[in-house]
Amino acid sequence: MKGLFFIFLLGAGTQAQYSTKQVIVDGSGSPIVLLAGGRWDMQSFSQPANALSENFQVVRMEHFNVQYAKEKLTLTPGYSVNKESEAIGHTLDSLNIKEPVLLVGWSYGALMAMDFALNHPERVYKLVLYEPPAFWIAKEKGESPAGMKEMIELSQSFTPDANITEEQLARFRCNLDSCNTDSIRTHPQWSNWLKNKDRLRGLSAVANHFDSSSRLRSFKQPVLIVTGKGTVAFHRRINQLLAQEFPNATLKEIPGGHVAPQIAVSEFIQAINNFIKTN
Repeated sequence: MKGLFFIFLLGAGTQAQYSTKQVIVDGSGSPIVLLAGGRWDMQSFSQPANALSENFQVVRMEHFNVQYAKEKLTLTPGYSVNKESEAIGHTLDSLNIKEPVLLVGWSYGALMAMDFALNHPERVYKLVLYEPPAFWIAKEKGESPAGMKEMIELSQSFTPDANITEEQLARFRCNLDSCNTDSIRTHPQWSNWLKNKDRLRGLSAVANHFDSSSRLRSFKQPVLIVTGKGTVAFHRRINQLLAQEFPNATLKEIPGGHVAPQIAVSEFIQAINNFIKTN
């Protein structure tokens, strides 16, 4: 049954931006929180939200880096993964959601979700991670999967006030899609990516984020870690390493690469629904 649908809009340029997020809420029932990929806005999760809201209250949250790019604002120098993840809790409070949630994150959203879950395990009853760029775990294990070093170095240039170039955008896309920077410009989505390239600002926070395996081992709730069948080597290996550390983790593979939550939507939704049904 469909329920409420609304968006919270915060005053541009205020410190409140780092307190609560803009949201869209659909449906009613037990809460599910959806966090999209780092360059994607919350509308990109419309199909999963529509499907899941038949039985649940589904909350989509906008990332600050996306919101600021849309509003042509500059992120503050203190921008970090933790700033994003702590705002998840503040936003749940603003919605009067006190019970533990099913938290679903994709890419950068998955890194935020994992940070929030580790900091506030009592607020999450199940966690779904689609290819979080948790570079720190590979570093901790002394590993450097193919493509990871290049992605870290590139991401470190995406500071909060960076001037993102077309060439940087092409390199970023190809590090995720295993392509060359000439062919990516012929992709049907290229013009849209180019239009929204400033959403890459702040992704240096991903490259600079660190955590520890001991914190993963302390998280007892069920975790579903999903990998795209055709994804790049570093995302596949990071998922494997995370699954080895979380004590109650399940690895799942679905068709597609890093953008499978958008191109293999039915499989992604099915994986979430099956996970919800497990004890």
